[in-house]
Amino acid sequence: MPFLFISIKYVHINLILKQDKLEMLDAVGDIVVVLTSLSELGGFKIESAIEGAWLEIANRKGKIINNNFVKNTDHIIAGTEWEHI
Repeated sequence: MPFLFISIKYVHINLILKQDKLEMLDAVGDIVVVLTSLSELGGFKIESAIEGAWLEIANRKGKIINNNFVKNTDHIIAGTEWEHI
């Protein structure tokens, strides 16, 4: 059930992203509370999960396409701009 809640909040954030900063702040806070609870249920601290995620992505290279980060390894095509990322 927490994953459904997070998915709903993600959609909520996308809907309000450019409209209501206070609503966005509330939605992000709700997600952090749920993720913190999930972390504790899993027997670890949320900070450990955040650090692990950062270490995994810190050195990735790519670009934003249609508001999504695309890793250069996802679309390496010789002779294109992706070859030089």
